[in-house]
Amino acid sequence: MVKNIRIKITTRSILLLIPLILLAITASIFYANRVQSYPFYERVQFNSAGSTLYANLYYPSKDLEFQDQNPLVIYAHGSGWQKDVDIRIALELTKRGFFVAGLDYHQHGESGGGLLDVDPDTGVLGIAQDCSKLLDAIELLDVYSRINSSQIGLVGHSLGGMVVLMNGALDDRFAATISWAGVVNASFIGGGLDVYNPANLLNTTDPQNLLLIHGYDDRTVSYEDHALLAQDLTGCTIINITDSLISDHYLLSDTVLIETIQWYELVFFGSESINGQINLDYVSMLFMMLFLLIAMCLTVLSAIIYCSKYLLKEKREVPPEVVEPKSNSKMIVLTFVLSLVSYIVLWVLTITYFGLSAIYLTPFIIIGAYILYKLVVALKVRNLEISKESIKNEIKSQFGRGTLVYSIFGGVVFMGFYYLIAFTIPWTLLYPPDFASFIGSFLIFPMYLSSEIIYRKVLLPHTNFIKSKKKRTLFLSIMILFIHMYFVFISFWYDGSPAVMAAFFAYLMASVMNSILYHKTKKFISVIINSVIINGMFFGSIVPVLIGLLEFL
Repeated sequence: MVKNIRIKITTRSILLLIPLILLAITASIFYANRVQSYPFYERVQFNSAGSTLYANLYYPSKDLEFQDQNPLVIYAHGSGWQKDVDIRIALELTKRGFFVAGLDYHQHGESGGGLLDVDPDTGVLGIAQDCSKLLDAIELLDVYSRINSSQIGLVGHSLGGMVVLMNGALDDRFAATISWAGVVNASFIGGGLDVYNPANLLNTTDPQNLLLIHGYDDRTVSYEDHALLAQDLTGCTIINITDSLISDHYLLSDTVLIETIQWYELVFFGSESINGQINLDYVSMLFMMLFLLIAMCLTVLSAIIYCSKYLLKEKREVPPEVVEPKSNSKMIVLTFVLSLVSYIVLWVLTITYFGLSAIYLTPFIIIGAYILYKLVVALKVRNLEISKESIKNEIKSQFGRGTLVYSIFGGVVFMGFYYLIAFTIPWTLLYPPDFASFIGSFLIFPMYLSSEIIYRKVLLPHTNFIKSKKKRTLFLSIMILFIHMYFVFISFWYDGSPAVMAAFFAYLMASVMNSILYHKTKKFISVIINSVIINGMFFGSIVPVLIGLLEFL
């Protein structure tokens, strides 16, 4: 006798399946398009000036019909960036039969060391040999038999432009060098750089086949002080870019890629047309990446909602701060609005007058004010006696059955999905390069502690004008989303580093996730644990970047 089997599909299950299906579809479409450019990439580890450096070697998706071996181009990113953020070169050149190696030079991305490290054996500045050391490592790989040793080029952006100018001038294995808004006169850096300053290395023969691509209105790396200086020293060609998005320095333009491709193919193949028509796909790929990340975030939020019933065993109680709606709902709404506006205004004012120091000043004001308020309420209003035992009981009350596991689960799921995507593409792979950097990330702890105090202890209790608890959580999450978009904008305005922006995006995601965690557990410790996991990993990855910025100041 066959029994009827009924499958119960709940709303919770549907909310998990939909983003999972969306994630699977977007990931499949993206991967299918990615392999049209590079079907495979290899992580390369090598040593330079006493430090361990890393690069990604992207394999081409096609062979050249008119020659047996393939060209190789090494790409050096700008200051504060890393090898897998701007992957335009990898996407566009690999599909045209080029190998591309994205390099993290000293003190950037996964690579260690300092920007001004000197090789103890040769006395050569580390960044002046990083491209050459990478080529040494690639020459030892089996795949080097597929590379044409006479068709090896360099391209670098901004500070990376300075790096490739140094390496191209010192190593004649590089047959062509392209500088995107590159630093030529590096005297402002100091620190014993003078000997390897491109302004002292460049001449009419070194580097070979030099092309400069520069925006005339570049306010970061001056056209007159750098591009024109290089032209005076070398007699090279300068291509002036006028259609760059965001700013002339970023060189986000089709023209930049087309001119880059044509220069390499003219130098390597003797023709700009023999390798076929240039069709750029990087814009559509970037949009697909964006959709992939959105699908990932929705999947993570759905997963922690779905798994709460399995990981949380205890009966959840409403904390004292969250009370049922009172009769004077207008006063509750007014209090919420005033609290929210005060929080935003405080950040705006401190950022306006104190700059980046606001990331410490504002949190300490908030935390100090909250502690003072709690002490006044406890001692004066409720006449409570504060003792070691009462503090111990308060801490103990935060660790209910399942709370710790559920909180860790949230952070691990997010980081797991993120690293799976970041390694597969690869794209913006961020993690603390060492344990010291992870510990250094706790310098930012007051910032997310203060924001969670505002969201969970101040704003949430005054959302009682909304009767449904789920709708309160959703409403607050939307408010958090808008607030943190401001933080992302400020990070771009002051720094512009993708790693810093990504850290603030992760901060945004952690805060939205915390709305769900707090709704499910009603334990403040749950939002702290999740924040430490996510923010610790992302902000830990930018500690070397921040150290590098301080060295320039």
